Amino acid sequence: MSMKKVWVILFMLIGLVRPSRATVLSDAAAALQPGQWTTITTNNIDPTLTNTGGASGFIFGYTESIKWDPVTRQLFYVGMDHNQANPSQTQRFVSYSDSNNTWQILPSTSWMHTGATPSHGYDHMALDPVNLHR
Repeated sequence: MSMKKVWVILFMLIGLVRPSRATVLSDAAAALQPGQWTTITTNNIDPTLTNTGGASGFIFGYTESIKWDPVTRQLFYVGMDHNQANPSQTQRFVSYSDSNNTWQILPSTSWMHTGATPSHGYDHMALDPVNLHR
């Protein structure tokens, strides 16, 4: 095998192997034993999950799931409070990014509920990591 082919193969392999960098979440998970729980401090969690103008002040009531996307290493969640002061308030679509340990409010989607009547977040989450439908 020529030296040129060896270098080409080596560069191809280096391109395929990307070292993962540690994150707050991965460090916390690595320190746990089976059955243990821990708490981590994240960025922007309060403004993302609270300040709804509704009865409870947060978006966690009446829902049952959060989805982890192993491709983008993000959590995705849809929730809504009851009795928002603003009747045009929609469900809130949020994510947590492992790479920067930060929560954010995402743009509403066309299928999300708007209006004064509350909408529960049951079964509003699905990911298709193969076809990248999120």
